[in-house]
Amino acid sequence: TGTTGLRALVTSMSKRRPLESRRLQDRDFAILEHLMTYRVTTRDVLHRLFFSDSDPNAVSKVTTRLNEGGFLTRHELIGSSVYFTLGQAGARMMGAPARSVEALGAQTLFTQIGILEFCCGAVQRRNRLSVSLLVKQHPEIMQKGADATRYVRDGSVTPSVLYVVRVDGGGPNDHVIRKIRNDLDVRIKNPLINSLIQSRRFGVACITYSEQKKSELDFRIQKEGFPCAVIVEVALILRDLQARFL
Repeated sequence: TGTTGLRALVTSMSKRRPLESRRLQDRDFAILEHLMTYRVTTRDVLHRLFFSDSDPNAVSKVTTRLNEGGFLTRHELIGSSVYFTLGQAGARMMGAPARSVEALGAQTLFTQIGILEFCCGAVQRRNRLSVSLLVKQHPEIMQKGADATRYVRDGSVTPSVLYVVRVDGGGPNDHVIRKIRNDLDVRIKNPLINSLIQSRRFGVACITYSEQKKSELDFRIQKEGFPCAVIVEVALILRDLQARFL
């Protein structure tokens, strides 16, 4: 009968589906997709994005299950806190390179955490744009000498704004301003980005580690005469990361 045929089809599809993926729920897949975009995540961010109506313990239960199944890998962050990358099973399922499961070096971790906080902090309508998405939908934005992994679309404003994110690694203010200038100099040659600058839909977001550093950078930025908006935001977790690395 038709019902019997439908059951057979569902059973056949289930058999073809990888065993590891059959153990996952929709929210689990969403977490893995989130990691594909941001490379790292934390319990706080996961709670904010996927468990806002649940107790924080719910995050720990899910991440523990995914870690034990090889979908996530847990790494030391600060004190007893941790950050997550894809695990071997998660990387295999998502088609990510094997290195995705490894702990990040100090500088890379600092940058990835800064971008994560900028996108997934209090303002949750910011989305990091993956390189694969840019290549597919906006190949004209790809250019030699311009890191394409740091673009973020801010949908919290209308019209939306495209930012390139610069994470302050603790250098002198002159160094940070010079890096921001370099970010702009190489990109302003791109016709698409230049057009966005002219329509005030492109900017630089500098993520720093303290309110004092933000005030200092804001003061300097006002004097620089940049051709587009340059905003500075604080991610306090970066201050704690600096202390760990030192």
